[in-house]
Amino acid sequence: MLFNSRKKPDFLSRIYSFFWPKTGWSRAWKYILLRVQRLPGTPSSIAKGFACGVAVSFTPFVGAHLAISGVVSWLIGGNVLAAFIGTVVGNPWTFPIIWVLIFKTGKFFLPNSYLLLEVDFIEFFKGLMQSIITFDIYVFQDKVWPILLTMIVGSIPYIIISWLLSFFFLKKFIYKLKKLREIRMKLKRKGFLKKRKKETIVDE
Repeated sequence: MLFNSRKKPDFLSRIYSFFWPKTGWSRAWKYILLRVQRLPGTPSSIAKGFACGVAVSFTPFVGAHLAISGVVSWLIGGNVLAAFIGTVVGNPWTFPIIWVLIFKTGKFFLPNSYLLLEVDFIEFFKGLMQSIITFDIYVFQDKVWPILLTMIVGSIPYIIISWLLSFFFLKKFIYKLKKLREIRMKLKRKGFLKKRKKETIVDE
């Protein structure tokens, strides 16, 4: 039998696990890849969806990554659930790096921009949310749009590169796993492999 833990994690524990998984990032990524591999669909559709999630993570549209990746994935025939999973590339650990990277790249492509060399991204996103909620066009034009435009332009090469790398790597990876799984199932049916006994897990 499977018993749930009686001790529910407190608020601080949930915050900590959000930034740092209990199993570590290495095992977390292995778990994510296994979950992706088990999704229904062809290796190509799953890889397309996941690649969309990864690519969208390199955009400054924080808060809309799930929606954007899902729509784009659906339009190109990708797996929408895989797209949602792919957005985990954008997380509290990677966002600061991504924002600086795409901003610096945008500055390179827009050398005539009057922006400062450094940007307070927390204040930027606060201004973005404030301008959206209050429909403040002046705040958006003066404080948000110059930075947002630079980040959008800077994100383009990373969107293209990350999508291509994610798609071709994951497609090949899933194809091999599915083939191995098919071979394993055939061997099981023929009696060459014994079925594993289900282990009971007791969560103290």
